Amino acid sequence: MKKIITLLLLLLTIVSTSYSQPTMALEKGINEYPWTETGVYYKDLYNVLDPFVGTYTYTNPATNTSFKIILQKKTSSLFGSFYQDMLIGTYQYIENGVTKVDELNDLTTNNYTDGRRHFINGYMLLVGNIMGCANCSADEIRVHGSIQDPVSGSVDDLIIRKIMVNGQEAISIFILHSINYRPEGSPPPIPISYPLSQDIVLLKD
Repeated sequence: MKKIITLLLLLLTIVSTSYSQPTMALEKGINEYPWTETGVYYKDLYNVLDPFVGTYTYTNPATNTSFKIILQKKTSSLFGSFYQDMLIGTYQYIENGVTKVDELNDLTTNNYTDGRRHFINGYMLLVGNIMGCANCSADEIRVHGSIQDPVSGSVDDLIIRKIMVNGQEAISIFILHSINYRPEGSPPPIPISYPLSQDIVLLKD
């Protein structure tokens, strides 16, 4: 009887594991476009996303302004019919002592199958000085993704660069507004909470 129970438990474990893990026919590198092949896993084969993981903070005591970003690596995020490794994240932005956005608990309270639902995500790799990075080395990798403002509803381009500042790990971010068409007569847009078109350096905590 004990052998039968043990066998049943083993079978249940195998079935449970098989359903909890995505079945992927083929692995490709994270940057192998066009990211459309059904069942393919676009994997971070060389762990280039790992150095970006962490908590980073910008502070300006003179203006009582701060920007805190938390980044994590999510493996095999579901993108419709395929899978993708990516950065996910969230943030808090305080300007002149006023909290504009505070979603720091998002990563601990939500575990979305599709990582793009988080307030920050990034999965496109920029190599070298593409998209205007004059100071980047030829083989330097940055992450291109998006950031969402829950107040205005705006979703904007976000470029993340990993740097060192006086021997301390840091990231430099640049948020580029994605201009959306607004029909004539529509109400005025809600101002975007975070700063746009600025290089902001956040030190790793």
